[in-house]
Amino acid sequence: MSGLVLPILTIIALLLGPFIGAQVSAWLQKRSSETERRKTIFKTLMATRANRISHEHVQALNLIDLEFYEEKPVTAAWAKYLEYLGKDVNKNDEKAWNNWNNISNDLFVDLLQKMAKVLKYDYDVDHIKRSVYSPQAHGELIKDQFRYRKAVLELIEGLLSGKIALPVQNVFTEKNLLQQEELAENLINVLKGKQGLLFQAKLEERSDAPSTAE
Repeated sequence: MSGLVLPILTIIALLLGPFIGAQVSAWLQKRSSETERRKTIFKTLMATRANRISHEHVQALNLIDLEFYEEKPVTAAWAKYLEYLGKDVNKNDEKAWNNWNNISNDLFVDLLQKMAKVLKYDYDVDHIKRSVYSPQAHGELIKDQFRYRKAVLELIEGLLSGKIALPVQNVFTEKNLLQQEELAENLINVLKGKQGLLFQAKLEERSDAPSTAE
């Protein structure tokens, strides 16, 4: 009986080998795809960390819970950062605004560091904070966009509330009004069949036409 054990195990291995191999291959492929998606999120956040209001940055943040759901340190850091982002701050109070920015930046860097650890990137806090380039003109453009947006919103709110009135200049003269009334009256008469439309044709003399004068 013991002599049959090895042949039986060999047959089982031959039968199950392709199935096990396929399962291992599928698992490795799934793992690789998951890692690539995580790396894409991390790379996007790193690339846009100097412009955190960009669409790409916000989209990447919103994918953290989905792609890092098994990584509790990452999801916990994201939850803490998200909660702080929703905190009210008086932007007119420079001290309070700077303090909010500093704490927000620390929480964001902590999130990136935990993501880097999962992805086996050796990035420390100072590297994430300092190794970033943002042109001065880019920052000024973002500030201008905020100012324009704020001005437009204030104008709309003022118009809706009646606090702001747009100056209106009457460009119609009495002669214009009389002409419009006459035109409207003629149009009504045409529609009622009381008068027909008048067409004025203007014939221009062609320079190459033969002259009738003798």
